Amino acid sequence: MDANYLANSRKELDESISKAALTMAIGIVVERVSRLSSDDRRDLHDLVKGLSEADQPDEVEAIRVAMREILEQAPSGVHGMKREDPGALPEKLQRWMDHAAQRVRKARKAADLTQVQLAKKSGLPQSHISRIESGKLSPSRATLDKIAKALAKPLRDFDPTA
Repeated sequence: MDANYLANSRKELDESISKAALTMAIGIVVERVSRLSSDDRRDLHDLVKGLSEADQPDEVEAIRVAMREILEQAPSGVHGMKREDPGALPEKLQRWMDHAAQRVRKARKAADLTQVQLAKKSGLPQSHISRIESGKLSPSRATLDKIAKALAKPLRDFDPTA
């Protein structure tokens, strides 16, 4: 066989595999977005808009990480467990969320920042900050790390396990 024929065949195969991988990735993203709450969809939308405005590599990376956090969430709901109040969170998780909410809100106010300002400094959507401060979202360690850095505080101020 001709070397050019083999090279062209290999190139076509690589392109075909790349297209198939992209199609699969899009399908996965669409499926994950369909599972998101309206608040998470709004956060993701804000992040996508912010990505087009980001001009620094660290901004792009912070947005990418926040988008992954939203998209990689486990499906909501509890399966295989009977609970008297299916909307209630386990007590320990609710205490953690309340603790994080109080610490973030207190530090933000002490820094004399609005939620919008903290969101911009941390690379997170303002709605994400709002949901953390209201105790409706359990922040990941990566999210708390972004907030801590934006407020020039050690992570342990927000996460005692750090």
